[in-house]
Amino acid sequence: AIEAVEHVSPMDGWARAKALGQCQRRYQGPFSCMPIIHDDLRIAYMLESKAGSSTIREIIKPYYGPEKAKTTDWSDSYTWFTVVRDPLERSISSFFEEGRTCKDNDFHGLTVALLEEAKRRQSATADFKDRLFGWFESFITNLEQGRCMGSHSRIQWSYLPIPIRYMNINRSVDWVGNLWSLKHDWKQLGAYQKAKFGIEWKDLPRAQRVATDYKKGLLNVSSLPASLAQRICKIYEQDYCCFQLEVPSVCSVNCTAVLEKVAAVPPPPTPPPDPSRASIAAIEAVE
Repeated sequence: AIEAVEHVSPMDGWARAKALGQCQRRYQGPFSCMPIIHDDLRIAYMLESKAGSSTIREIIKPYYGPEKAKTTDWSDSYTWFTVVRDPLERSISSFFEEGRTCKDNDFHGLTVALLEEAKRRQSATADFKDRLFGWFESFITNLEQGRCMGSHSRIQWSYLPIPIRYMNINRSVDWVGNLWSLKHDWKQLGAYQKAKFGIEWKDLPRAQRVATDYKKGLLNVSSLPASLAQRICKIYEQDYCCFQLEVPSVCSVNCTAVLEKVAAVPPPPTPPPDPSRASIAAIEAVE
């Protein structure tokens, strides 16, 4: 959710994009992306789920995929951007969105229907919360073992265009916002767009999807044991390093080793699907 307080990240959107380039430079593994075009704002938004995409799509309506852009020049002259989210926060959000339904989870005697009923009643016993935590921890275990990784829980950086490999275009995102500091970051991007294109930038609307206090009380980052938080950070260590996101104090990430690992990922055995197409149906289905 976008908070009212104006957080300022220690790294700006341009620096995050530059850090991303270090991961992309030697990366040969699979990737994908979902570009959304807005011709009037001169932007191509590379959608990342569970990172404020509902709010951003509300700003840039009407939006469409590259096939409906008013000009082919979008790939050369428009500003390409995305917004990402701290993986610890995102792991909880993705659990409530889709991860809870993964068939490989240990539901600890609960069901999706019971969770929805507790949410409707805005009440939960200590036993219920303990069982929910076990359910979430089971989801994290599955992620560690390569299961339950859906569109909302995927690693963020590899869902962005890779230079040359994306439509034979030698560029990627120019700017990477951080959901935690989006109010500040969005103004930075707007100032750049206004200076470059002379356009009127749009202000951020109210957050389209905000976790309720009740849901936060059930499961939140501060309630996670340090050992579990470290496991989550390990799953998403590439996002921390490739975007140079601030690593939570409870986590330890060796970015030198991570970048070496990224560079060693082999190419996919068969050509992946063409990542240059984004259908409106797919975009609407994200969140």
